[in-house]
Amino acid sequence: MEVYYSPHMYENLKVKFPGSDSIQRNFSNLCQDMFVLSILNGLRDGTFIEIGGHLSVPGNNTYMLEQSFGWHGYSVELDPQYAPMWKQDRTSPLYIADATTVDYVKLAEENNLGSVIDYLSVDIEPEEATFAALKKIDHTKLRFKVITFEHNHFNRGQGPRVRIDSREYLKSLGYLMIVGDVSHAGDLAEDWWIAPEFFDPSVIELFRKESTYNADEAVYIRGLLR
Repeated sequence: MEVYYSPHMYENLKVKFPGSDSIQRNFSNLCQDMFVLSILNGLRDGTFIEIGGHLSVPGNNTYMLEQSFGWHGYSVELDPQYAPMWKQDRTSPLYIADATTVDYVKLAEENNLGSVIDYLSVDIEPEEATFAALKKIDHTKLRFKVITFEHNHFNRGQGPRVRIDSREYLKSLGYLMIVGDVSHAGDLAEDWWIAPEFFDPSVIELFRKESTYNADEAVYIRGLLR
């Protein structure tokens, strides 16, 4: 069962970022969108790359950023059945392509995203493909302030290995895991990362005080609510 933000949670938001008082609900299944806005202090007109577009609105990590906070970017999705709904619901483009072969730098240039991008969401199936897509990005040319990466540790196939390998890889690139093993129904699913050079140390400390976010807890997800 997914857990979504609602206005009654506002008073307990750890970071009441600009615009948070107007949010009626979020759309990410594990509140990735609320985390991104919280740690970036309600950033408007931000940029994103979404690897694994899937549905255009429900369960989507970038819909609220785009529609309510003016972000722009692009998403990549393998299955063409989702293209019509994206054309109807979204302003940023969806590319129907194999995420493990995409030229992410070229698409960033075509969409005027610059070399420093605010948010990278990486979530396709299976988890080894998610890791392959992450490695396909030329990280010497693109830097991301925030990354959410789905490792699906709960999948006893490749999940545990992908969690280990992706952590080693992102650390080697200078990223800092600010929240590890975001969980859902007890299943360890995601790690959330930042490029520390873009953040004040006090902000990093605030979000690292709670090391586990659990969408099943009555307190919503620890770290976003007091």
